[in-house]
Amino acid sequence: AEWKRLYEIGVMRVKPITFQSGTNTLDFQGEEIVDKVAQMLITNYPNYRVVIRGHTGQGDEKANLELSQNRAEMVMQRLIAVHGLQPERLHAEGMGAKQPPAKKPGENPRAYYLRWARVEFVLLENASF
Repeated sequence: AEWKRLYEIGVMRVKPITFQSGTNTLDFQGEEIVDKVAQMLITNYPNYRVVIRGHTGQGDEKANLELSQNRAEMVMQRLIAVHGLQPERLHAEGMGAKQPPAKKPGENPRAYYLRWARVEFVLLENASF
């Protein structure tokens, strides 16, 4: 409930975080991107709370909610374990396929669908934690 009351500043623009197909296990490239995000959070946004939102493509709603939550939690755990970010600063949230990205003008359906599965980093107002 406390997280819902915080003002959203914006969503960080990052390269897509990749996982091993159908799992919540980061692949090598996914780990590298999370590591870069960690450095940005430490250097540029040290006082912001962050909601890590996992999203999936279309499919079984229950399975997608679970997968998106597990992926968000995996990213959060890497930020804590590898980079020492404070756990109370981070919150993982699985969205499933409920919030698809905005479609780009002229984007073909296949390219659009491939962008559904993603992890977003939502910066929230400065708050003591």
